[in-house]
Amino acid sequence: MADCGRPSPSLPMQDKFYIHPIALWRLMFPAAIAGVASAKLVFWLMDLPFAWPATLLLMAVIAPLAGLACLLQPVQAERTGLRLSSASGLRRSVAWNEISASQPAKQYGLMPAYRLTLTDGRVFWIPRATRRMPQLYDWICRHAGVEHPLACAMRLPLYLAEAH
Repeated sequence: MADCGRPSPSLPMQDKFYIHPIALWRLMFPAAIAGVASAKLVFWLMDLPFAWPATLLLMAVIAPLAGLACLLQPVQAERTGLRLSSASGLRRSVAWNEISASQPAKQYGLMPAYRLTLTDGRVFWIPRATRRMPQLYDWICRHAGVEHPLACAMRLPLYLAEAH
């Protein structure tokens, strides 16, 4: 991780941190399976026989949409906080002081991530497969402080994080 104590040349007003494309497979595969399940449900509700061609079409549409949603909505760090997506895909600016807790967890039970709990109880996620994670950590330390809950969670060794 980056050294939070070093002096910084002028920092930009914001920075974007995208998820690593390889990690999107962890989201796209379950989305494809969800496409099959939705097609099966629709065919069952319409009292039609299950048809693979229509199901494959749903899989081909839903899986890339899940990946595209992640690519188009990166974690955005600003001096006042983070701009994050909720599990439903809605974007929201979260001030540093709104984050009351952060711990390693698995988003959707699949993707290792940092679970951010806000003071009002809402939950946001930052995938651990986010690119340039050391720079994000550095950004958090510089603007929120080394003792910020997210900075503390990011310092936790991964072998300990997996035990949670």
